[in-house]
Amino acid sequence: MCNRNKTAARFLAAFLAVATLVSCQEDYGEPDAFIDVPENDITVDFNGLNSAGKVPYVEIGSNVPWSVTECPQWVTPSTMSSDRGRLNVFFVCEENLSGADRSGKVSVSGAGIVKSFNIIQTLKVETLELSETEFSVKGDGKLATGQAPSFYILDVNSDWTITADSWINPGITSGQAGQYIQVTLEIDENTTSSVRTGHVTVKAGNTECSVTVIQAVNGLEVGLASIAVNKFGFQDGSDSPVSFTVTSDVPWTAESDVWIQVSPLSGEAGTTEVSVTVSGNTEGSLRTGTILFSASTGATTPVEVMQSSTPYEDDNVFFKDDFSWLSPYIEQYNAKNSKPVGDAVGSGDEGANAPNVYASGTLGIFGPFITEFNERGYRDLRYVAGEYECMYLQDAYLKFGKTDYHSGLGLPSIGDIRDGEAVSLIFDWCAQMTGSGNIDKLTLTVETENGGTVVSPQMPVSPDQEKGELKWQTVTVRIEGLTAASVIKIRPTQMDLGKDESPDQQRWYIDNIRIERAN
Repeated sequence: MCNRNKTAARFLAAFLAVATLVSCQEDYGEPDAFIDVPENDITVDFNGLNSAGKVPYVEIGSNVPWSVTECPQWVTPSTMSSDRGRLNVFFVCEENLSGADRSGKVSVSGAGIVKSFNIIQTLKVETLELSETEFSVKGDGKLATGQAPSFYILDVNSDWTITADSWINPGITSGQAGQYIQVTLEIDENTTSSVRTGHVTVKAGNTECSVTVIQAVNGLEVGLASIAVNKFGFQDGSDSPVSFTVTSDVPWTAESDVWIQVSPLSGEAGTTEVSVTVSGNTEGSLRTGTILFSASTGATTPVEVMQSSTPYEDDNVFFKDDFSWLSPYIEQYNAKNSKPVGDAVGSGDEGANAPNVYASGTLGIFGPFITEFNERGYRDLRYVAGEYECMYLQDAYLKFGKTDYHSGLGLPSIGDIRDGEAVSLIFDWCAQMTGSGNIDKLTLTVETENGGTVVSPQMPVSPDQEKGELKWQTVTVRIEGLTAASVIKIRPTQMDLGKDESPDQQRWYIDNIRIERAN
């Protein structure tokens, strides 16, 4: 009886233990589905690289299968789908040549869950910088040192190509972004009868820079290109004939106008000292003539002779500019743009196309213009790179100012003027008008820096224009006490007004600048 009781007790205890274990297990079900992606947007440069210079990636974590269900066309993920777990997905972006910053959404989906983030890519601002802009070479194509000319591509962020005139042979014609490389030019011998000019053009993306090559005539080199003398036939401050050196590999001869005497009129191979005597000018006006040097090879080199009608070789004119030198830049712009550079004053159209010379999209054309503008001694009076850029091109003159931004023009110093000289500044100008024909509310002021006093007329100068009228007005300003260091400035009288100060429109055009000795 006792054994049967013990056995029953054991079975009961085992049953109760199992029942207890079963009753203690709770049913939590399956874990919640999730997909983790970064909450922050990804920003990359035009090349598709992040701030560390690497291809960006995101870590995607999930406990469900997922796939990329939305992505910009210009972005390629390294993985389009995956099962549960954690995975680094790289996003390769195409170079941004769209013309603007761009943004696209990437969406990752799975088990009814959608997580998204944006990829933001900045615009590509193309850069291209060359070490040289011009070479002068001998007839054999070499520099004076005997070396072939060469230049460096200093900074470029696009793949590039080089083209050149047929007689200029670049040692390399293409390359990749980021290269710092030397380009050597092999130049054919000049067998023509005159000096020739060619160009080497480097193109990277939409940006171009050029190098000018000027090649002398083979066998004959003259020490100067022009001669200027006063009415007495001498250079200012001298009473001796003009002299220079002719260097030739072959015999040569010279001929000239009757009032120009050259000695000697011929020479052999080697170096010859040549003198030029000019008869007095009794014609009462500037006259020009030519000395033509001819090598026995048939090559010729002209030297222009200019004789004034005054006691000064400058013929009383210190400076003049009709801005015809803008033409090559205008032609380049027009060749690449459907809307050509306009002539607002000539056409009476205030909306004529006036491209900003500082705009990033046109620097391939206008970068060399800005260089020449500065080399000629001009100043954009309020220019600040990236902040105050309001100079524009017209055909063929300049425009200054836009709404809330005002600027003026500083003229080149006259290096050979005598201290204390009195001059007349003569220029054409026109005030801009609005689309409704209202003339901008501006006046012009002429002032000097580093010496000189504006005597007349009384400043400022007001526009003589009716509503709806664009026309040139000629202004003559007498300035006394000018020196070689003086700078003449032409500007809106209220040029220093800040943004939102009235008048906010002081836009104006200028052309045909002339500085001459005052009576």
